[in-house]
Amino acid sequence: DDSTNAANPCDDGYLHGAVVELLGGATPGAARNGARQDQAAGATGGAAGSAPMSAADSSTGAVAVHLTSTAAQVCRLLLRDALRPTHGRVLTTCCLRALVQLELKWGLLPSWHMYLQHEADEEAHPAVRLEAARCLLALALELPAEGAVAGGAMGAKGGAAGQGRLADAPQPCAPVLALALRLDEARWHAPLERLQLWLSFLE
Repeated sequence: DDSTNAANPCDDGYLHGAVVELLGGATPGAARNGARQDQAAGATGGAAGSAPMSAADSSTGAVAVHLTSTAAQVCRLLLRDALRPTHGRVLTTCCLRALVQLELKWGLLPSWHMYLQHEADEEAHPAVRLEAARCLLALALELPAEGAVAGGAMGAKGGAAGQGRLADAPQPCAPVLALALRLDEARWHAPLERLQLWLSFLE
């Protein structure tokens, strides 16, 4: 028989989730090397100006490849967890956390639509909905207003079906406190989730 191992709190989903989180917060070696080369070029007065520029271009390309491949892997793991759920949907939770780390650290276009979908899904695991709400709050707190508007516009391209499901979901362009209040209101029936949400907001 095929077993999903979904009821086992010690399954490999926790290990995979931890690795995904580390990937989300990692800095590629090329970026560190590029920063050191820029510092060295500054110290030498820029006499050989063309070489540092080439190194910087190379490190930028390597970082772009890292970000693209990491984001693609996170999306694949999200699909995998939807098909073969881990215990408590821990892999989905870690994937959302890793993705928002990438977006905040490297200035990527936020995946508002994905977070809104997970937060508005009443059938989702409470841990997933809470993590999606944390992602929304983190983006609203740390991104400038123009970034929120751009991300929201991208999320609006999710299709007519997605827009219907998200009609009553919190909108990323709203003020941060208003967003937090709407997320709290959606959890009026779950006091513990409301407490965890506000603890996340105050961290």
